[in-house]
Amino acid sequence: FATIVRSFESEGMIAGRLGGEEFAVISHYSAAQLQARVDCMKADFAVAGRFIGGNAVRATFSAGVAEGANETMADLLGKADRALYLAKAGGRNRVVMHSSELETWRPAARGVPLALRIA
Repeated sequence: FATIVRSFESEGMIAGRLGGEEFAVISHYSAAQLQARVDCMKADFAVAGRFIGGNAVRATFSAGVAEGANETMADLLGKADRALYLAKAGGRNRVVMHSSELETWRPAARGVPLALRIA
């Protein structure tokens, strides 16, 4: 996965690991443009071979995308996190862009820390 993310960094995106399977991507692109690029990452991830001990391993890629020029990083991560929860609730392996409708949506309490996650 890290190899796929790194291949997109030269396209105006900076990615970093937040911990575990969580990554954040910062870009100057609009949310729609970034969503398209993250969709490409998801497609590349789907065809990349993943093997453990010679056995194929199935993995999915879900992401939440948010944008904002005058917001704190914490606010943007919160918005992206709500979009990610919606992506996972919708069946996983999806990319969802944050919208104002998500401001009132809250995931079921699971004790998950607030962070942008690509998982």
